[in-house]
Amino acid sequence: MNFCKFLFKQARTLLYERGITLHKKLIFAGSALLIALPLQVKAESQVTPTPIESTTPQTTEPTPASLNTKTEPTQENKNTTEPAASPQPNNTDIQKEIDSEQEQKKLETEKKVDALKEDLKKSEDNKTVIKQQISEISKYIDETEKTITDIQSKINETQAKIVSTENNILSLTKSLGETQKDIVFKTAELNEQKKKLGETISFMYQNRDFGFFQFFFQTENLQDLINAHEFINIIADENEKIYKAIKKQEKALKTQQKKLENNKKKVEDEKNALLTLKKQQEIQKAQQDAILNTHKEHETEMSNKLVEEENQSKQIMAEINKVLEEAKPNTGTENVPLNPNQVLTSPMKAGTYTISSVFGYRVHPVLGRTLAHNGIDMAAPLGTPIYSAGTGTVLFSGPASGFGNWIVIQHDNGLFSIYGHMSSETLYVKQGQRVQQGQLISAVGNQGRSTGPHLHLSIANAYNGSSFSYVDPLTALK
Repeated sequence: MNFCKFLFKQARTLLYERGITLHKKLIFAGSALLIALPLQVKAESQVTPTPIESTTPQTTEPTPASLNTKTEPTQENKNTTEPAASPQPNNTDIQKEIDSEQEQKKLETEKKVDALKEDLKKSEDNKTVIKQQISEISKYIDETEKTITDIQSKINETQAKIVSTENNILSLTKSLGETQKDIVFKTAELNEQKKKLGETISFMYQNRDFGFFQFFFQTENLQDLINAHEFINIIADENEKIYKAIKKQEKALKTQQKKLENNKKKVEDEKNALLTLKKQQEIQKAQQDAILNTHKEHETEMSNKLVEEENQSKQIMAEINKVLEEAKPNTGTENVPLNPNQVLTSPMKAGTYTISSVFGYRVHPVLGRTLAHNGIDMAAPLGTPIYSAGTGTVLFSGPASGFGNWIVIQHDNGLFSIYGHMSSETLYVKQGQRVQQGQLISAVGNQGRSTGPHLHLSIANAYNGSSFSYVDPLTALK
């Protein structure tokens, strides 16, 4: 039993030295081979071997009972023929089989991921179209609301004019009433004056035959005669003047009455026109309200479709993550051998990305001002796999300001690789975990300050506990 454990450790060490990570049953298979070979030699030594051409003494593989010892052939061995041993699979054959299996699994995974990414692209395209439609609908809504606001403003202006016109009508009605009262008063006064004037005229008519001499002889003196004659003339003149004045006032009042009536009619016509205008404006507003409601219903409908597409994108992304998670090497946190002379490689496969921004100063696409860009941006579709640039230990894995989420790996050669903008669901490694070069660690996302799906990659040659010293990734990667 102790010997089996020893062989198991020997097999595992051998496979790790070749950079191979295997399932236990494969290691058991290798161990079984190592056990079978010495046992077969031991069994063969117990039968009579046939002579061999070489006269050089033969040695056997170490057995559990005689490690590091030599067994001299016996005379019996020299006189027997050694049976042909059946070919046994070596480590190279095992590795080829493992590589073939892993390659097949890798191709199947890539095929599944490509199909899902195509579905994701269609969903993202649909979302883009829906967002454009929502944007156009929002413009229509804004324009319609502006039109409604303008119409409402005109309605308010028309209503103010109607109120002013109604006040004007009230004022004219009041003035017209007062004028009518004045006319009635003046008419009564004129009638009274007519009456007095009539009485005077009637008196003078009735006494038209009363001669001057009769009147002369009836007065006591000449002065009375003169006074009486003047008095009669004065009364007649004054009555006539008063009559003419009242008649003039009456005419002026009637003219004013007619003018007021005309003004009142004009203002009433203006009020009716304003009421008609207000009604038309209210009809226009009702029509625009109906249009606005239609636009808003369409906007709500498209917003619901956008939510459905977003949920579908999340579902597809979750399926991609699930496939990638299942395809991840089962490295866990085992001890990956140190490799201080390792050269970092690209974290994404050739043809899956384009470099959209390089290292150095640039105008920040979100903030809009010139800032130092401490890495490169590798634009790629959502869910594109991201691999570790080298062997090392995960320093950070989680939320980070600006990145949304990040992963930082401290490599055995002293460099640090920093990966940003991934979704929290695609952080496949944890802080403190050892990773191998080329190991799947995440997938392209669009978190944090980002204008589209991409991987931000930085390489640093030092870390003081709070900040990194960055170098150009294009010069650090091979």
